[in-house]
Amino acid sequence: MASIGKIVTALLSGSNDNSISLLNLNLDFSLIKVEAPTEYTGLGSALSRHRRSNAEEGSLHQTARRLGALFEEIIPQTPNLIKAYGQRVSEISANPKINPHGSTQDGVFASHVGADGTSIWSAATSGTHAIAMHLLACMLARLFERNQAVAIFVHLVEERKREIHNKSNDGRAQSFASQMAAQQNIRRSDLESWDASARAWLLSADEAKTIEQNQLRLIVDNIGLQVSSEVEFYASVLDSWSQAMTTLDKIISGEPHRVSQGNVLLGISAWHIFPDLNVVGAAFKTVEFKDPLVAESGMITIGLHSSNPDHNFGVQWSLALSHLRFYGDPVKVTKYSGFDGSRMTIDELRLVAFGSVLADWGSLGESIYAAAEFFIQLGNLVPKHKPGTMHKPTWIQEDVTNFDGEDPLSLSGRWLRPLVAAAEYLIASSGMVRENAVMFITYGRRRGRYFLGQRDEVPPPLFGLSNPLLLFSFSNELYTDNCGQERAIFLLRDLATQCNLNATECIIRYPQGGSDTYYVEDQTFGIATARPLHSPQPVVPTKRGRNGEPINRTTHRRWIKDDLYMTEEECCKIGTESSFSGIRKNVLQWVRPPRIFSQTEMMTKLRQKSQSRTRSKVEDSRHLHHMNLPMVHNLAADTAYSSDELVYSDGLEVKRTDGNFANNCENGRHPGFPEEGKSVSSIPPCECYQEASELATFHLFAGNPDKAALYTLEDEHVIMSQERFVKLNPTRLLPTLDIATVLTRLRSPHLQVGKLLKYLTLLPREGSATPLYALTKGDFPLISIAMSVINQPLHQARWGGKPSYASLFSCIAMLESGVCNIDPGQLKSVMAVSSGNSIYVAAPLIQDPFHKDEDMEVKRIVGNLGRGGISMLVPPIPPRIRPLSPQRWKMVRHELFDGSLIDHFSDTSIHLSFTQYEVPLVNGERGSEDAKAILLESFISVHEGGEWVGDLDVIGALSAVNLKRVPQPPNTDCSHLRTGTGKPMAPLVSIDNWEELLDVSGGINDDRIGIVRAHGNWHARLAAAVVSAQSGLRTLVLPPETEICWQCTGRPHLYSLPKHGQTLSFEQPQILIA
Repeated sequence: MASIGKIVTALLSGSNDNSISLLNLNLDFSLIKVEAPTEYTGLGSALSRHRRSNAEEGSLHQTARRLGALFEEIIPQTPNLIKAYGQRVSEISANPKINPHGSTQDGVFASHVGADGTSIWSAATSGTHAIAMHLLACMLARLFERNQAVAIFVHLVEERKREIHNKSNDGRAQSFASQMAAQQNIRRSDLESWDASARAWLLSADEAKTIEQNQLRLIVDNIGLQVSSEVEFYASVLDSWSQAMTTLDKIISGEPHRVSQGNVLLGISAWHIFPDLNVVGAAFKTVEFKDPLVAESGMITIGLHSSNPDHNFGVQWSLALSHLRFYGDPVKVTKYSGFDGSRMTIDELRLVAFGSVLADWGSLGESIYAAAEFFIQLGNLVPKHKPGTMHKPTWIQEDVTNFDGEDPLSLSGRWLRPLVAAAEYLIASSGMVRENAVMFITYGRRRGRYFLGQRDEVPPPLFGLSNPLLLFSFSNELYTDNCGQERAIFLLRDLATQCNLNATECIIRYPQGGSDTYYVEDQTFGIATARPLHSPQPVVPTKRGRNGEPINRTTHRRWIKDDLYMTEEECCKIGTESSFSGIRKNVLQWVRPPRIFSQTEMMTKLRQKSQSRTRSKVEDSRHLHHMNLPMVHNLAADTAYSSDELVYSDGLEVKRTDGNFANNCENGRHPGFPEEGKSVSSIPPCECYQEASELATFHLFAGNPDKAALYTLEDEHVIMSQERFVKLNPTRLLPTLDIATVLTRLRSPHLQVGKLLKYLTLLPREGSATPLYALTKGDFPLISIAMSVINQPLHQARWGGKPSYASLFSCIAMLESGVCNIDPGQLKSVMAVSSGNSIYVAAPLIQDPFHKDEDMEVKRIVGNLGRGGISMLVPPIPPRIRPLSPQRWKMVRHELFDGSLIDHFSDTSIHLSFTQYEVPLVNGERGSEDAKAILLESFISVHEGGEWVGDLDVIGALSAVNLKRVPQPPNTDCSHLRTGTGKPMAPLVSIDNWEELLDVSGGINDDRIGIVRAHGNWHARLAAAVVSAQSGLRTLVLPPETEICWQCTGRPHLYSLPKHGQTLSFEQPQILIA
């Protein structure tokens, strides 16, 4: 005892009585527990019993003691920081939203619920030096990935032990505690748990201090400061850690500081203590946090550097890690506190996706607010068409089988919904929230260009709706009765202007005398210019320009039948012969037209233009050649078209029947207009243009041929078919509409919403539609997502298929880690995932077995399993069941069921345990010492009064074919219950304990059905249903209502219970779960 007392005294006093014999004593001082500082008691009382036990007596407590003792001599004294940090963690842990307590609703995960403050409490009960080691863990976790932080700790421990050993060999004084600590074995797995706990705490604390963290990030991410100027690894880490603690300790006491290195800012972010900031940049700015833990005079002054959007800014730290891989030279790792090292919420991920969409929109994406209004308007259109609420038009009947039985109209909202949600979030925000939202959108536009797919796979700007021709096709105004002929001509001329068609290459054809009758062979037509033509003679000879030349103006013209009236707004050329007639609608041939419309004239102009035209593409039109537009309804007529045939299909040929259509000009002047009531034939012919000697062929461009249609010339150089036109004429692309014009059209009462939604539905094709939809559900469980996930294009996500638990868990793994893209085929038996401060659980594990989880719901529980990385829980195969025991034969009675629904399984409990078996999921760099994700074999066991009954494969059993549920809740207000006749129709056998369920052959034979009486106890009902199904019994789960009418329930749902002497049919259940 005397020698032990001497050792303890040496440990406490720091004396240098360091004889080798004492070092060889088998004393594990890591088991010693000290009283935690008063400021930390709030945290200790808020921890779950499981976490507190581990913190005070488990492996994490030993790690805290060993680390604190190992680095004790070099850790600075920072009493103000230690005190303030204790107050902050106690404040955060008192928040029930951040640190909830486990309940029966959490099932087998109840003991793992709550914020992970285990490493803090283990440090607090191990001494202030151990608390300092926790602060270091938080600093590293804030900036470095898990495997990198663990590698840093391993290297630090190794270097510190070497330093102690070298000093001892040189005869320099060393404390006995340090020498004892240097002999302790600190395993890599211990450091992984230490890092995991600190990392989980950071996530919880960030959630509690979201406003402060966002405010700090707006400042820090725009500066470029090094954490340390030291080059050597050991000195860099110790110097940064010590400076951060000592500086913040002084600031907390009220001493202001100007910082030129990033270690203090990194400490502020990691320890959640926020002094006010004086930011010196283009203008002086004070950022006030008003943190009560910091004295009012304790302020930090920093210089704000101008940020370059092409670089990662913020706090920067570069280290060479020698323990990152099993083999090879040290790996230099440079990390930034900016976006790459941050995490985001599901709302912020949608903002990044929103910015990614705008990345390729050119000038149309410059105003994010205008773009947001565009998405909101699209979102307003989606609810107008709900599945089953409208008659599908003919255009939507095609290819409906490609949607797996779902209404195509409902699918259009899937990939739009997250983008609409981001737009609504932006428009509704203000102040700092809006600044933060803009920052995420800008980051997505800058760094997430390929997040939703490669450029040739991403839809064009405004999803092609900035194309005036495409947008025109979604309006039905030309087909309405209220649209007169003049209105139709006006709309087509407006379209020609928006498409920037050449005035000499397009015309409008319309039926003369109106369009009341359907097109027939003898229908006559007029021709109108689509764009105004320059007059060859001065319209106002008395007016001249500055150069003395006469002023010409552009005017519209029409070629009409000579016995009809014309409008006075346009200069008309009068034909003396009959007008057009024909048999087809989509091709118009004009014999000897005015020369200005002839192919020969047009070819001459094209050759002249080609000599001076550049081949560069128009910025916002360049996307047209990779629009990947889907098959939808013809924009111009009533036939289907593809992306390669935007506006044309075979059509009508119209020829002049006899004579010349137009006269030559004779007197060199324009005709007047006819007097009211007189025929236009009384006016001399227009003398504007000479006629051509050839045939001009026009093809339908847009419009309604029965009312008014726009036609354009076509030859080998003017190809209006979308694909050929772009390939041959890259400089002659249609101009784009601005967002304001597009919004006006989308709000028009003439918009064909269903047709537009069908178009939008098919746009994503095999890109990011399905993965992006996974992020649209309001109850999506993720609370924190790695920013680095934007480097993983969603269209390459392996989980983007039919929804299943495996695909959902694969999705969660990618978003949590930012890098893991795991094949769902490897995760078919996964029932839960633990990562950071979250446990994602398949809903059947924590609910009554009656509820059929058709939506594949995953629920988030605040907590973790105390392991680093991503742990995916899988059950053992096959699960074990307790064999029958001869000693328990007295427990099996199988009495007849008396109709009472009570709980005889109140002693039943279910528990979560782990085997030693785990399998790394290889999804990263080869040779890494730490797996990013593992399959962890875990079993859920059922116990009766503390005695093991069996292990459960919940997901497998509840989806088995031999387990069914009553299809719908029974009628609890039926006449049978009121009259007392709602008793079972045939004898049932009560099962009131586990032995009776396991030994069903003793009383459950061919003419009897067993009923498990665990009413109101969902844990026991779940366990009984799973055990029954695993045993191969046909199991029927009854609803958890207080009363059941066996008359109403039995006939439709129990398939007519057998009478005495009859045997059960194969469809009838053997076990009922009541």
